[in-house]
Amino acid sequence: MTSRLRICRRLHTEQDGVAIVVAIGALGVLLILSTVAFSASSQLSDTSKVDRSARSAFQAAEAGLDVATYRINNLLPLGGGAGCVAGVEDATADGSCVAGEQLADGASWSYEVTPDLDEENYDELLPGGRCAGFPIQFDADDLDLTLRSRCITATGTAHGQTRRVQARLALFTGTSSETPGTTLFPVGGIIGLDGVTLSNAAQVSGSVASNGQVELSNAARVTGAAILGPGAPAPDVGNAATIGQGTVYRSPAEGPWVLAPVDIGNTATVNRNGNGIGWTVESGTATYSSAYRELEIKNAARLNFSGGDYNLCRLEAKNATRFTVTPGAKVRLFIDSPTRPGSGCRPGTGTFVAKNAFDLEADEKSAQFQIYIYGGDVDGNPAFEVKNSSGFHALLHAPLASVEFKNAASFWGAINAKRVEFGNASSFHWPAEGISGLTPDTDTPQNTLTLFQRSAWRECRSAPSDPENPHSGC
Repeated sequence: MTSRLRICRRLHTEQDGVAIVVAIGALGVLLILSTVAFSASSQLSDTSKVDRSARSAFQAAEAGLDVATYRINNLLPLGGGAGCVAGVEDATADGSCVAGEQLADGASWSYEVTPDLDEENYDELLPGGRCAGFPIQFDADDLDLTLRSRCITATGTAHGQTRRVQARLALFTGTSSETPGTTLFPVGGIIGLDGVTLSNAAQVSGSVASNGQVELSNAARVTGAAILGPGAPAPDVGNAATIGQGTVYRSPAEGPWVLAPVDIGNTATVNRNGNGIGWTVESGTATYSSAYRELEIKNAARLNFSGGDYNLCRLEAKNATRFTVTPGAKVRLFIDSPTRPGSGCRPGTGTFVAKNAFDLEADEKSAQFQIYIYGGDVDGNPAFEVKNSSGFHALLHAPLASVEFKNAASFWGAINAKRVEFGNASSFHWPAEGISGLTPDTDTPQNTLTLFQRSAWRECRSAPSDPENPHSGC
């Protein structure tokens, strides 16, 4: 036994060196794995930094587009020559305007804006005569459709990364190229930017327009045409529904339908809200909160409005109530929204709801009662909702909101909205004489104001394909 024990001890002693070798090998493997992990982590960190910088550069380029659009619509450089929209006028040799700005996070943007494009200069300023992928087209013989265009190419940079975007701004010049402007209601009927739905014997006496789906079902009827933006799907018409004048598509040069934003101005503080100030309660119950600018009318209430501006965060009308307007007066009712900074509106407001035989009596042909909805839908419900045999004579402009009419509700006038729905034997009627003189300038609705809108957009290569043309590579 003693001999065997000595042999085992000797063998154990002889294997001490093997353990060291194994340990060193294991450490080597761990070192290699750690190096690989560190390298991958470092590579991922670098990739993340590049990605963040690229996103910052893209956002900076978009900021350049927004600033250029804002300056065009506020400085209104409509005359001949360069008509620059830079912070300080700075025109290149071809008449383009150049501006730029450094941002706080190390990013920066710059833009170049063409002068007004026409038959003589568009193909010289833009590669292939295109902006944001669409051709610039003109029809001098059709003044009602003459289009004024400018092209913006904006560049954003951030920590060595560069992104470029391009947009075409456009406006219709109205009935004369010498008096540029655009009507707030360009269609004799309804515009629903994202879609128009008619169901259950709903009828539209006029046309419908959209960049999205127009859907008619169950004997719904449109007497006019469906006027669609480029690329919009064909109307979905079924179950004995009809579109009297067929489908018409806007040209690529005209671009998709756009709607002017609502400008609240100072109406939140300077308005005619209140009984005995702007409206008079002739009967029934009308409850108004001046702190929150909310109005509720019920129990067969009758309110007569004198002319001027009104601003409410919420309006609810029900139980056989009625609005009337003083003869010869014009009313502009703004429905404000908590989404507007500084509005003072409570969460969940920004709505106009009318039901149970509400009636608004006014002369829609002279734009006597105008309704402007600032915000979008609220908690999944349409910002403007009418139902149960209610009737409206008004003009409605709600570019961000859904509009719904149900249960034999009727509307006489014009409607602009993000989405429009008529159902259950509801009806729309476009005034035969049409609506004129109303423009996107809601501060002075009888004056003409140009309003350039982004009608096409495209991301470009990070650098111009032609160093001599900053609008190339798009």
